[in-house]
Amino acid sequence: MGWAVYVVDGGSMRVLPIQVRYILTVALIASVGIVAPSLARGLPAPTPRAVKFDVPGGVASNRVIIKLTGEAQATLHPHGGCVDRKRCVKKQLSNMSPSMSRQWHQWGTLSVKPAYPFEFAHPETAASVGLDRYYIVQVPAGTDTAAMAKELCTCGGEIESAHTDVIGSTSQFFPNDVFFQNDQWNMHNTGQLIQTFYGNDDADIDAPEAWAIHTGNMKTVTIAIIDSGVYAHSEFTGRLLPGFNSNQPFVCSGGPNQDRVCVDDTECPGGAADPNFPCNKINRDTSDNSGHGTHVAGIAAALGNNLAGVAGVSWGANILPIRVLSSIGFGSALHAANGLIWAVDNGADVCNMSLQYYPTEATGPDLTALIAAAEYAKLSDVLVVAAAGNRHCSVISFPCMTTGDCGVSGGTCIFDVAYPGVIADVLTVSATHNADELAEVSNFGPQVDVAAPGESVKSTHNDGSYIFRTGTSMASPHVAGLAALLKSYAPQLSAFQIRSIIESTTDDLGVTGPDTLYGNGRINAWNALLAAPLPFEIQTSSIPEGAVDARIAVSEDGMTPLGWDAIDLTFNGVATYFQPGDFTVSVNPSGPTVTIASVVGVDVVSTITLDSPIPVDAATSFLHNTSGTSRTISHRPGDVDANGIADATDISALKDDLDMPTLASWSSDIDRNNHSSSLDLIRLIDLMP
Repeated sequence: MGWAVYVVDGGSMRVLPIQVRYILTVALIASVGIVAPSLARGLPAPTPRAVKFDVPGGVASNRVIIKLTGEAQATLHPHGGCVDRKRCVKKQLSNMSPSMSRQWHQWGTLSVKPAYPFEFAHPETAASVGLDRYYIVQVPAGTDTAAMAKELCTCGGEIESAHTDVIGSTSQFFPNDVFFQNDQWNMHNTGQLIQTFYGNDDADIDAPEAWAIHTGNMKTVTIAIIDSGVYAHSEFTGRLLPGFNSNQPFVCSGGPNQDRVCVDDTECPGGAADPNFPCNKINRDTSDNSGHGTHVAGIAAALGNNLAGVAGVSWGANILPIRVLSSIGFGSALHAANGLIWAVDNGADVCNMSLQYYPTEATGPDLTALIAAAEYAKLSDVLVVAAAGNRHCSVISFPCMTTGDCGVSGGTCIFDVAYPGVIADVLTVSATHNADELAEVSNFGPQVDVAAPGESVKSTHNDGSYIFRTGTSMASPHVAGLAALLKSYAPQLSAFQIRSIIESTTDDLGVTGPDTLYGNGRINAWNALLAAPLPFEIQTSSIPEGAVDARIAVSEDGMTPLGWDAIDLTFNGVATYFQPGDFTVSVNPSGPTVTIASVVGVDVVSTITLDSPIPVDAATSFLHNTSGTSRTISHRPGDVDANGIADATDISALKDDLDMPTLASWSSDIDRNNHSSSLDLIRLIDLMP
């Protein structure tokens, strides 16, 4: 039997048997006395790629495209005795060749119609390249059209070529990271060889397809890596935030013992009352001795398309390192709970917990602090993603890998998945390998929500390099990274909505429907982004863009607005979470500074209240920073194009509005009688500088 060496989660080396699917392949080939060169080197043979039907990257199952020879096309009478040529081609071709007639019958052909049903504007040019000789052979959906096309090619002199109709999709974004094409099967699987195993085509999370839609806005979303710490790798430059060490939460400061780590203030030499030895400084030491947290962070958020290393799922996410383990890799559930709470309180949108805690048989699931912390995160609208654990256990009667490995009672495992994955408020992830099956180390059970790649995943290491690791710890950050990508793409999404999208857009594996191995299925980033609502955009404003608000107080002559200090912006989603910092106000030409005092959201409308009114002789723009959409308002009467001045361009625009039956633009209604007329043109000329 062959063996393979794995680095599992915490960094320890384990020797595991090569997967059964490859042993069977080797045995079958050896039995007939033929050993391929790759097998002679101890490598498994690649899996043949099956033809896919009716999905992007596959072919249509209800039609084949044929191209007739010139001779066959010439014999087709324009009408052929039929009223409609498009409906008679099948009959005409059948009369031409009995063998073709048999083919139509064998494949259940419904019709044969011109591939281009319209008349060519340049028929001679079309004929010169053979466009008039292409036809669609329509068959029942579900037909093996690949086999049909191959058979039609042998039909005789009537058919020059036959081929399937390939189904495409949106473009893909293949980053230029050094290891992407050959090593990152988890993002884009072409069946490439990964640490002695060939994979299956498309057994991945469809990352390039997702990145064609969105790669993650820089620094708008924060992922907390609650782990062993995170090394300041070059892939995280500018995005690694100051974190927290909950394993040793305090340090003494001042005096000869400055920055000595302590548990609480009683351990400081001078005690809590000694001003020279205060023990209230948060320990920011989030260095990573094991490399585990660094590897996890890279999977979720390594910078993509930077000509180096690997690409993470969400390229622009901030990384908040929370160290809950000691320098030798130990940490209690209480440390994890404290780290989770600190992450929630310090801006995390998503928390990844590639950790595993198992209650003892004597105490049972005595992890109430961790359970409460997870509930706190849920109620704070923060998504927690956790690994299922690496003991390959389930309450289903499945043998443990080794006796006592995960607590044995009657020969079966007594635990499902590890904590915090057991907790209902947590999105729990099992691990798959590059042939879309459960990884050998992965726990499974009814608590598993989704699966993600977790075997032989390449990512960042704590010496600045890149290594492969295996475990559900590697699966979990794929999901956390996808959650961050969704939050960046559509900031209005709640944690619950993000979780629902991820669970409902998976690729189903194993038995049909949810199961204990893969949960709802292996995640698909492309499907998730397609299912997400459009990013927030300003749809309308209470004052039409470029318009004077005729409803505000004006001077006695009706010409000068006296001020206006609020605007309602309507978005394409719930706008209750906006803050003043989400908007930028600019004034053109430069004038008094205008700042936002408050933003109050009710349903899809955000009311922006200003510290001071908009300048009278200026055009003021409100930019929503995340979506890049804006609205520009001008108080100046006659500033039709809202550029802050009334000029010849405005006169030209106003001339187009004259004598309109209804008001075309508030700005062009200079005298505010709700009608644009020649009198407005006269008033506008008076306003010209």
